[in-house]
Amino acid sequence: MAARLNLAQLARLSGISPAALSLIETGQRDLRLTTLNRIANSLRVPLGSLMDNATAETHLPEDGMTRVGSGHDLGEFME
Repeated sequence: MAARLNLAQLARLSGISPAALSLIETGQRDLRLTTLNRIANSLRVPLGSLMDNATAETHLPEDGMTRVGSGHDLGEFME
């Protein structure tokens, strides 16, 4: 269920400035877990429900599992 809040309303509910929320929204500031928790609490949703949406954008396989050998080759950095 979508909350349908604008940035100013979410800022008021969460106690996070609209400017900070805007920077997070546009990817110009990293989101801290404590900040995400404040947002979840203000929306009265479980923290995990916000995190589940974020993992959909990480390009993991459909089952959400990483695969052995699917990472970067770090061989040149090994001594």
